[in-house]
Amino acid sequence: MSQRVRSVILGLAAVTALAWASPAVAGQVAWRSAQPAPPPGAPFSSSVGSVAAMEFAAPNLGLMMVGGAGYGNGLLVFDGTGWRQSSTVCGGTVGAIAWAGPREWWTVGPEALKPKSTQPIALCHFRDGAVVGSYAVPPSDLTNSYPSLRAAACTGPSDCWFAGEITDQPTIGALYLHWDGSQLRRIVHPAARGVGAMQAFAGGVVAGTAVGPTRGEITVPSADPTVRYVLTPDSVNRAEVTDPALASKPRLLRLLGADGSVTVPTWAPRQDRASDVQGSGLPTNLIDTVALDTEGSALWLAARGSRSATRPLLPTDPPLSGDDVPDQLNPVSQRPYVAVQRPGRSEPEELIWRADAQISSNEVIHDIAAIPGTNDAWIALRDDTVAGGPDTGARAATLARIRFAATAGGLEGEVVERVDLQRPDLNIGGAARLECPAPSDCWLATAGGWIYHWSDPDVPTEQNSDPVFQQLITSRPPDGRTPRDDPDTLPADEAAGFVAPPVEQDKPADVPAAKRIPALFKVLGKPKVRKVRGRYIIELRIQLRRKARIQLVGRRNGRVVAKTKQRTYKKGRYVLRLKVKRSAWPTALKFVTRDLEIKEAPAEDDIGGDSGDTVTTG
Repeated sequence: MSQRVRSVILGLAAVTALAWASPAVAGQVAWRSAQPAPPPGAPFSSSVGSVAAMEFAAPNLGLMMVGGAGYGNGLLVFDGTGWRQSSTVCGGTVGAIAWAGPREWWTVGPEALKPKSTQPIALCHFRDGAVVGSYAVPPSDLTNSYPSLRAAACTGPSDCWFAGEITDQPTIGALYLHWDGSQLRRIVHPAARGVGAMQAFAGGVVAGTAVGPTRGEITVPSADPTVRYVLTPDSVNRAEVTDPALASKPRLLRLLGADGSVTVPTWAPRQDRASDVQGSGLPTNLIDTVALDTEGSALWLAARGSRSATRPLLPTDPPLSGDDVPDQLNPVSQRPYVAVQRPGRSEPEELIWRADAQISSNEVIHDIAAIPGTNDAWIALRDDTVAGGPDTGARAATLARIRFAATAGGLEGEVVERVDLQRPDLNIGGAARLECPAPSDCWLATAGGWIYHWSDPDVPTEQNSDPVFQQLITSRPPDGRTPRDDPDTLPADEAAGFVAPPVEQDKPADVPAAKRIPALFKVLGKPKVRKVRGRYIIELRIQLRRKARIQLVGRRNGRVVAKTKQRTYKKGRYVLRLKVKRSAWPTALKFVTRDLEIKEAPAEDDIGGDSGDTVTTG
């Protein structure tokens, strides 16, 4: 969704009022195809791939994160005249974009790094046409990983937030990362509600969450091994709400401060039993936030029937799967949910849909974009009888322009216009991403990677000639790390028994001084021991002076208990990692080497048994 930090980006004063009147739309304004030109070497235009995010800082400055297809994983930029590739790094099929300044932005997304077996969730910090910071932790490092970051928002260069969730038991909760202009801090909020959307609003950042656990079954430790306590919407809420009067109402918003604070406001979705559009009468507070957007000083919130809410499980119950969600929590029967926080109001108000709102009970909202200067918004609808994400093979992309009016009973919502965008020659996919940078100026990316523009073609957009956005970014720096929450060493009760053993190095042969050969390698520092997913890894840093084949072997009482693969390395610095078992802890480490640049008599292969020269640790 739009991060709407134009008050920061353009240096304008904050908007203090919003005109709540219907827009005067010219007859020429309509949705038209705006597919980017094909990438270099491609003969014709095609899908841009999966669009993870689309954000505009101004009508003539927008960014789109794409993954796959012709452009690969990267970013496209819109400069007022058309879309073209801006970056070949820091893109992907899922992620987010947050503008922090006129030439500064952040991205969240999976980055395909070498070796190809690793694909961490990465943060990229762009400024003045380059990636100035890159932050990622491999998935194997559970204590410090970014398992599912999916949202981002900034109020300025020194206040940016990124959010997702942690579900690695017994640690559960919403994961936040905060950038204060100089460092990135990791914050875990003690609740199982993952963050679905973030938005800069009223000088801070608002995060919208799910109503219950967001991924699978999440349990909490129990003293009785026969009892499983499963987190439900109520139990999650009780974990963070001390007032009994509020504990029964799931509170889905979080206010994020520039000082790194996380505050839970009292607003909760109203629980009633609506008819008409909703049909089956599901309690409307069982919703998951899917999108946030702002228009001036108004905040728009879009949600869907909860996929995260589960009933309590008995010890004899099998784990719930996606097809076993109880009927009373079936998201198919949940009507589209939209709430608006108007200027001068302290919390959002739900739109009460008119009976003729033309939205069926099985349609849910995938994204929302407020139209500037109006009380209208475009919503991306899809038929939720299709399980999973947006339907990439859908024939049409369904949109609705909604409007609300203040009445004595609250905010009445109506559908002003419904549009089904389609092409006769292909399936463009369902409506996925929406963004409206100006009145009569909105953009849509479909799940199939096709781009549409809602505008008046007779009203040109001024080209953005800033050279920063005319170049192609092709590199990113090595990944940094957030401050670790766990020490590099083992706990005190284990460290004494499981320390890294000493290392044997091949002794240099006695040769005449004139023919002395420098040592093949040098060990840099002492070996370190790490614990990852219950397994132990001994890490040893070396500096290799020549190309060679190297193997690290662990021995216990003369017997080989662990060894790395024999690999060929070029000159340089490397980290060798030896996986060991607690029950067969090595008492000595030894290198087996073969110099590939200086021909010598082959060294004795001593890894098969006790050679008599093993140094023990007692």
